[in-house]
Amino acid sequence: MKILVLSLGHLQNDPRIMRQIHALKMEHDLTCIGLTSPGLDDIEFIELPKETKLAERVKLGILLLLHRYETVSHHLPISLHALKKDLKNRSFDLIIANDIDTFGFAFDIKKSARIILDAHEYAPREFESSWKWRLLFRGYRDHICRTYLLRADIFITVCQGIADEYAKNFGATPIVITNASDYKDLSPSPVNPEHIRIIHHGMAAPQRQIERMIEMMDLVDERYTLDLMLTVPSGLEPYYERLRQMAGARKNIRIVDPVPMRDIVNRINVYDIGLYILEPVSFNERYALPNKFFEFIQARLALAIGPSPEMVRVVNQYNLGRIARDFSKKEMAKELNELTTEEIEFFKSQSHRYARELSSEKNINKLKNIIIELNSDIIDRNVQ
Repeated sequence: MKILVLSLGHLQNDPRIMRQIHALKMEHDLTCIGLTSPGLDDIEFIELPKETKLAERVKLGILLLLHRYETVSHHLPISLHALKKDLKNRSFDLIIANDIDTFGFAFDIKKSARIILDAHEYAPREFESSWKWRLLFRGYRDHICRTYLLRADIFITVCQGIADEYAKNFGATPIVITNASDYKDLSPSPVNPEHIRIIHHGMAAPQRQIERMIEMMDLVDERYTLDLMLTVPSGLEPYYERLRQMAGARKNIRIVDPVPMRDIVNRINVYDIGLYILEPVSFNERYALPNKFFEFIQARLALAIGPSPEMVRVVNQYNLGRIARDFSKKEMAKELNELTTEEIEFFKSQSHRYARELSSEKNINKLKNIIIELNSDIIDRNVQ
């Protein structure tokens, strides 16, 4: 099949999209659109324009304020629609549209193509803590969902809680394909009872309240150290500097250099516990089941998490670690202080035991089967 993979992001930095690309590139003719290339020589890449005219942005802002959502849907995102002329004479068998802002564009260029919509998370409440976003985009996102979800050949999202919310509000039931990481052939590292190493990795973003994990380290016993492996998005340097100063004032915390996405699991295999406390300040954070959660498992770590329902479900089902009663630093410190070395070793062994089951393999097979069914339909349609 000739497949177009649509994204508004940096492809190499998006594990979910890279898994799509790797799963399909050997058997299909792939073209990818994004801000930066997936870095694979055998795939055609079309780069999104990185700048748009101020006048165009202002015009669309006014249209959003006036709730002219149908007009906006044929012009947003501006960077994608700048490519319409280049794509008007191209045809694809399948378009995989990642994130809701690509959905309108996918239908604008579809011709006879089948369409898979991968919403990733729950788009109508993505940045609901921002009043500016609520004013401009909440109604627009709702419009996109009502317009396109039921028209898709396949609709996908990242976890069951979000799938249930889409079904409840829009009557469209997504297939769940989680953000599970690729399987790594590793073993748990040995646990030093006198030096138990905790790792948290990810983006330094204020909504993730990383300072809470730093402050938690004031309450744990002397066995524990915490390393933070943080990436710093543009504009969030002041927040990162605050975290760096907080960490520097404590002897049991270090900030370590980030590594490329493909190297994360191997790098953190030397640790004992993967830590994530994510207070649900928004709907998507409440139902978070992120890449890092599965990367902890592939690294053969014990898990220490707050009571986020999707993560709790997996931790409880496979007995992978400790779950704090709430999202406070006090409760997480209490769980860690009660842990024995034997329990940590057991939880690490459970991650090892279920690493393949909780890897991306099932998801890749699920996606490939979806593609096979769609391809069969296309062949049948052409024969008729």
